[in-house]
Amino acid sequence: MGERTYTAEEIKENRRMWVEALESGNWTQRRGSLFNATRTGHCCLGVACEVLAPAAASAAAYDADAAAAHTAAYAAVRAACGLTPPETRIFIAANDEDLLTFAEIAQMVRALPEPV
Repeated sequence: MGERTYTAEEIKENRRMWVEALESGNWTQRRGSLFNATRTGHCCLGVACEVLAPAAASAAAYDADAAAAHTAAYAAVRAACGLTPPETRIFIAANDEDLLTFAEIAQMVRALPEPV
């Protein structure tokens, strides 16, 4: 079974929901992984995963093959948000290396090129 394909309108809506979640204040930011074992701390992509691909988030948290489940979760987020692999790496670096806040990362999401 392949990755789900999203329309440009769905991607726009998914990005809007991701930004809303990042700016909500309802998520505790963490570095280095999608989320911690108890799912109480999330990176920016972990928030997107929880909001847009909750089944993938659950699998990543509880699957015995955690590496494969995390890979699938990243793929689900990339597809839902229309991100390229380089854009995904930029968001990882912004969260984990540049130590940007969720509010700052939300601005980066808003600045992404319009999906086509």
